[in-house]
Amino acid sequence: MKNFNEIAENNSAQTAQTSANVVANANGNENVKGKGKGKDGNDKTKRKPIDPMWRVLAKARKTFDVQLEKTNKVKLKCIENFMGGQVQDTDKFWGDYFEQVAKLLDSRRYVVECTKLGYDAVNIAEHIVFLGSTELNKVLKNGVVNTLKNDVRLYVDRLTPSEYTDKLRKTMYEFSGVQEKVTTSPSEGATAKFETKEGE
Repeated sequence: MKNFNEIAENNSAQTAQTSANVVANANGNENVKGKGKGKDGNDKTKRKPIDPMWRVLAKARKTFDVQLEKTNKVKLKCIENFMGGQVQDTDKFWGDYFEQVAKLLDSRRYVVECTKLGYDAVNIAEHIVFLGSTELNKVLKNGVVNTLKNDVRLYVDRLTPSEYTDKLRKTMYEFSGVQEKVTTSPSEGATAKFETKEGE
């Protein structure tokens, strides 16, 4: 399997070079046409579009936080509820999701800490991705327990649906060398119910 960090580094290098070229061109032309200036004279900078996956997760977290029943079935249902309006390709969504899971599994420190705690590193990673990129980066920097505290005990079981992610999970175990702890996907069994916030 390809190392996801290598892919990320290559993409980052290409992006950095492209950005440098754009900046250089902008600096060379700003005195001529003055484009890209706001009414106050400051440069306007376009914000990078948020990836659909992160948009879905942000909305899902907001809805999950107000649920009385906070099971994995409900958490997954929150994700799937918002995928309809943001995601056209379900397989791609979960593929992108597991790219983030792989970032955690590529950290030897993360895998070792989960193993010492007796937790399945893949299961924990699935929940960390749900928490968002900020929490994911905090875990990579500060460790699992230092970041998640006692909440880590809530993340020991599988989160993702078997229909779309069984093969992805198998790849993660092969990639990381982690031994799988058998758990049931929340997509199996009874359908979860949840309350949506007004206006969503």
